[in-house]
Amino acid sequence: MDGTAVLSELQVAAVDVLIVSVETLVSATVGFVQTMELLSAHAPVLSISAYTEPALVVDCLRAGVRGFLWKGIDTTSMLQAIRTIVAGERPILPSMADRLVTYVLSVDPRPNDRYHELTDREEEVLNLITCGLSNKASFPHPSA
Repeated sequence: MDGTAVLSELQVAAVDVLIVSVETLVSATVGFVQTMELLSAHAPVLSISAYTEPALVVDCLRAGVRGFLWKGIDTTSMLQAIRTIVAGERPILPSMADRLVTYVLSVDPRPNDRYHELTDREEEVLNLITCGLSNKASFPHPSA
């Protein structure tokens, strides 16, 4: 069943967990999950993939996927993951957890944080503005 057919079916069927295979195009999976949200088809998604890159897992989780497993896991682990999602939790395999933590810690969490690049004067003015002073009061004329 393709993504369009699944989305149509989700409008009329009650689904406890939707299992989605992530292939080479993670953007397709991310788009699919985001479209589900827009259509209010709130079936939790469990993604499975042969790809083990932590960045792919993080992208899927950020898009709204509730759980992520690697293809080839045993049946017991798959059933436990489904039960975990139904219980409202996120299943993370122990073999995946360490790689995810290492990845998350290696990525700069504030790529757009440029506060540390401000000059002393810029920091001073920013602090004055956040305290409620007007622009004029924060930027006195140099001749004053």
